[in-house]
Amino acid sequence: MTAWRCSVCGYVHRGPEPPEGCPVCGVPRSEFEPHAEPVPTPRPPAVRRWRCTVCGYVHEGPEPPGECPVCGVGPELFEPAPEPAAPAAPAPARRVVIVGAGIAGVAAAEAVRKAAPDSSFPRRPTSPTSAST
Repeated sequence: MTAWRCSVCGYVHRGPEPPEGCPVCGVPRSEFEPHAEPVPTPRPPAVRRWRCTVCGYVHEGPEPPGECPVCGVGPELFEPAPEPAAPAAPAPARRVVIVGAGIAGVAAAEAVRKAAPDSSFPRRPTSPTSAST
């Protein structure tokens, strides 16, 4: 996805074209420039479990043991063992309240929408409501 950065306040807009105006500082579209967002590089997970290829013993630790306590083979006959799968539970929908309407509030709302699209944002009434009698 293309991103555009406001050269005045730093707001980042994601979309095929820059917005008509910056929602934070109000400058026109001409003040936006293309923005290349950094791509996170995933780190390989650290091995924490090792399985003996001879007897199946599973060792917990950052490295295989010096000797298998069951069959006595050396560390060269151990291989990384997969982590046991945790049961997946559906995440409940979240209600998020963001206080503030500046760049931090806009960025927080975008981050929440990206991380948890099913979240809801309760809206504050624009005018006071009176109780009916």
